[in-house]
Amino acid sequence: MSAILDRAYRGFHIWARHYSAALLYFLLSLSALIIMWWVGWGEVNALGSQNPLVRFFRLLGDAVMMLLPFWFLGRKFRPATLILIWAVAIWSMISLTYTRFWDRPLEIYSILLTSNLDLSLLKAGWSLLQPRDILYPAIALGLTAYTIIRRKSLSSSPSFSRKARLTATGFTLLLFLFSQALAIRSSMRGARDAKISFSISSDLATRYLCLSDAYADIMNNGVVVHLLKSIRNFHLIYTLPKTLDDKERGMIETFMTNTPPSSTSATFSHNSRKNLILIVVESLNAEVIGMRIEGREVTPTLNRLLSSPGTIAALNVATQVREGMSGDGQLIINTGLHPLPRYSTFMTCGDNVQFPSIVRSLPTHRSVAFFGDDSRVWNERASFQSLGFPTIFDNRSYPPASHGGGDAAVFGFAANYLKSLPTPFFAEILTVSMHLPFDDHSIPTRLLPTWMDRATSHQWDTNINPGIDSHANSATPLSEQTRRYLKMTNYFDTCLATFIDSLKRSGLYDDSVIVIASDHSQDFASDSKGDIPMLFMALNTGTTQRISRRVGHIDIYPTILQIMGAYDSARWKGVGISILDERLNAAYSPLTGFSGTPHPAFKERMMEAYPVSELIIRANYFSSSPH
Repeated sequence: MSAILDRAYRGFHIWARHYSAALLYFLLSLSALIIMWWVGWGEVNALGSQNPLVRFFRLLGDAVMMLLPFWFLGRKFRPATLILIWAVAIWSMISLTYTRFWDRPLEIYSILLTSNLDLSLLKAGWSLLQPRDILYPAIALGLTAYTIIRRKSLSSSPSFSRKARLTATGFTLLLFLFSQALAIRSSMRGARDAKISFSISSDLATRYLCLSDAYADIMNNGVVVHLLKSIRNFHLIYTLPKTLDDKERGMIETFMTNTPPSSTSATFSHNSRKNLILIVVESLNAEVIGMRIEGREVTPTLNRLLSSPGTIAALNVATQVREGMSGDGQLIINTGLHPLPRYSTFMTCGDNVQFPSIVRSLPTHRSVAFFGDDSRVWNERASFQSLGFPTIFDNRSYPPASHGGGDAAVFGFAANYLKSLPTPFFAEILTVSMHLPFDDHSIPTRLLPTWMDRATSHQWDTNINPGIDSHANSATPLSEQTRRYLKMTNYFDTCLATFIDSLKRSGLYDDSVIVIASDHSQDFASDSKGDIPMLFMALNTGTTQRISRRVGHIDIYPTILQIMGAYDSARWKGVGISILDERLNAAYSPLTGFSGTPHPAFKERMMEAYPVSELIIRANYFSSSPH
């Protein structure tokens, strides 16, 4: 055995001396990648383990895999490795600045959104850079300088032989497979700690086949797998546009003309000349209604509005967003269409599809949208222009700290602007302070509920929210993340109260229907959309109704049209069913099936709604069809 090891050592020593200059360059490039990834993904806790040795081998596996082409380059082309090093350095800086604001890395396919790139966006990104970020260009510059200085020795080092290339490829694949095995081991240990069942086959299918977000991909699979899946995303995006054949066009037309007649006799023609104010709230769970912390209400404003005359409310709305999360929620509410699977609809095609929308269904209303954040970051501005909004404001339109920062700023700006807007109008306000990680730094500390800081549990008032299970009323412990979320929820509720009071003082309140809807719910257990119900509430409708039936996110759009007296006249009524239809008692998702009990008149339609929505979006159906 010792003779074999000695022979292997002598062989490697001779091989290393023969290719010394090229091997040193490879090791420097390898170190550059590992250091940049260790610092960058370590900052956002996306390395998948707290064990330094596990982190190193996972990064080593990715780095050697990324550098695999090096072994096949001719000696004159070895400096081409710098292209990879510079690409990683630049992308690390861009993605990290994005993560510092949005708490998740930037998707690689975002480089296709060139319409969102301008000088002010670059300035915003520059402001998020930190002194430590000089590391990335410094490493790339250092390797570039070394390449220039040692170019003669690099070019004189012979090309790798076939045997050397096969040997390097074999070691590369072994290291990469070992790093992926470490990832599976981390999943197994996590499942064991959480006391949940674990299947290697299902873990592999989820890990490599599902198109999860960048953070989950990098944490679970590493950079290489994420890059390969992103390349697949590019392919999906480029093949997204579709030309309808006669069968598919007929499918859409049949779906649109065969809308089941409503079971409700309620008419809302008296609302047709009212203003519509739609407030889309970030990550609002219906379970906050009636919640108390140490005897104090978390959402006193929402609780009060819920019991007001003329309020229609549903507290059991199923979230139906997909990978696009908030953007998907905005799409569903504004268009009555299900989002595309596998990627964010607004991010990929929001700026080149003419969507049917509330704006186009209320042609007599002046329309304006107010964003609490920079509307260009998620391609929201271009997407809302595609929805038909002629006027869009975001946090560049008003000082971030005005009216107290965060949601208070967008509510304050909107309240002042609406006073001078001709009526009837449609105003949509999109909040942001309740976005992950629930720490909006623009909000002064004095405006946040410090009385929650020492609380250890929360309970519910089932008289306000009877849908909460009775067992939940035992004092439920508060995690730190839940506490931050509830503080931001209470802050939003306070901002909402101020906004409502402003509408009343300006005389707009009584002449407006005010809709409050979640963009999606937030599951703290898995940091995903989960199955926690959302909230839908409409004020000043002329009808008082509390709906406990299971309904879907997609059903909000036709409900808004019905409440505004525009449902019958609208050619596009959405793929959902009005929440006011008493037969509606279920929601459907292709991933989880039905929740609730679907009525026979709706069951097939709820399933067809997904492929019909995809055809409409991919074919840009309404760009050439009157609506």
